[in-house]
Amino acid sequence: MSNPSDSTGHSTFEELQSQISEYLKRMEESNNRGEPPGALKDAQDGLNKGPHDDPKNTLASAELGAMDVWVQRMTLALSDAPDEEQRLALRKIAEFLEGADHRILIVQGAAGTGKTSLMKGLVHGLRKAGRKAFLLAPTGRAAKVLARRSGCPAATIHSHIYKLDEVKDAKGNIKELRFQLKEYDLLQPALFVVDEASMLGRQPQSDGAFRSAGVLSDLIRHVFEAPVNNKLILVGDPYQLPPVGESRAVALNAETYKPFQLESIEVGLQVVKRQSAYSAILQLASAYRSAMEFTDGSGPIYPETFDRPGADSGITELPDTRTAAVLFAEAYRRDPQGVIFLCVSNGWANTLNRRIRSLLYPDAGALPLMDEWLMVVRNHYLKAQEFVANGEMVQVKHMVEQEDQVAGFRWADVRGVYQDLSGEDRNLSATLLLDLLNSKSAGLDTVSWQRLWAARQGGKGYNMRDPYLNALHAKYAYAVTGHKAQGGEWPTVFVLMEGPYGTRDAHLRWLYTAVTRARENLFLVPPR
Repeated sequence: MSNPSDSTGHSTFEELQSQISEYLKRMEESNNRGEPPGALKDAQDGLNKGPHDDPKNTLASAELGAMDVWVQRMTLALSDAPDEEQRLALRKIAEFLEGADHRILIVQGAAGTGKTSLMKGLVHGLRKAGRKAFLLAPTGRAAKVLARRSGCPAATIHSHIYKLDEVKDAKGNIKELRFQLKEYDLLQPALFVVDEASMLGRQPQSDGAFRSAGVLSDLIRHVFEAPVNNKLILVGDPYQLPPVGESRAVALNAETYKPFQLESIEVGLQVVKRQSAYSAILQLASAYRSAMEFTDGSGPIYPETFDRPGADSGITELPDTRTAAVLFAEAYRRDPQGVIFLCVSNGWANTLNRRIRSLLYPDAGALPLMDEWLMVVRNHYLKAQEFVANGEMVQVKHMVEQEDQVAGFRWADVRGVYQDLSGEDRNLSATLLLDLLNSKSAGLDTVSWQRLWAARQGGKGYNMRDPYLNALHAKYAYAVTGHKAQGGEWPTVFVLMEGPYGTRDAHLRWLYTAVTRARENLFLVPPR
């Protein structure tokens, strides 16, 4: 690693300008290509090529067994010839699709081991066979990534298995918004394919109107309590951050399903594929993954065996957060949705958001400006069944400058735009909680909620859709925590190398998850 510095160890202005110009040139060249890299590009190219029904390459289905047909359909969708591990995986997937003994298939592998390619092959095979299937993911961001990679519509698990009910009192006022688990009501059996399954947990959840005994348990009920023979495929990376309250990815563990009397088949991918092996980002991720294997606490957290980042490797180590903020601001001006800064703590996210915002908008006040992006940190409920989910992005289009004071908090009306799962822009009008924008806390604490409830009870129009009880809770979205970014990916990612705050294993999982959010450019930043 080489960082330009003066005799005191700090970057000179001229060196900093030269360094930033070099980084921006590399990023601009990457962006000008206008195409996703590596396996993601392969997946899109494969979908664009169509079904490959060339009689020279395709045997008549009558000459093949049912499982051979499945393997052939999936193989023809791959951009490269499958290696031995992929061939075995495709065979297991075919056995699962045709067999009757197992109703759950677990496909797990680290970054770069070919999960995207297998998913592409699976989706192609399902389409060719006319098989009923639902593509699902834990978050809206992950669902959009899944849709882009597969070329098919995808939805969040929440939107697919829950419905939002309004519970009213005797006077017709809405006293509660409650999510109810839907029943599977189709006569035709379906295959449910869940990507980013490592994010699914068993712990009870609560977020505003949402109450659940555990999303994974509810998903199992929705899929398998139906009177038809549904099946479930769970795809994920076991090395990523586990769900809150869990130490491991429980959804990728076959033991999780035995209490439900459900048997599963497992497909484990270990080999980093040829096109991924040259990626410095995936080399670093693999080094963190290898470090996790030192279960006795020995071994390095920052692996010395990794080839140190260089100017042409896709990875750059920056000297400090000052340099990183300047570079981030320049990258953001070129592509606001193509760059993100990841931190462990909400405190550092708040500090970086302030710093970056001051560079982008030196004269800005406390209120968000037109076209600024905010990240929703609590489900915001719209009319009927619609809601903007925790973790989604909203772009501000208009702010009412006059502030309200309610329950000791500051509020203002805002109009904005968010994208639904199909990528369509949707309009949003809401009351925004201003105090949360620059707060070091993840959200309102229990005492604050109680104070707000007490202030609104008995008020005109008081109910669960009250503009303050159902306000938009959001933060500036330049820097976010790694947990909020899970399931997403960006062309350029800055990672603040904090910690470790918890156990060594948890810290390594956070680092692994953070660096694998980057598709092309990764910047490692010390917390100073």
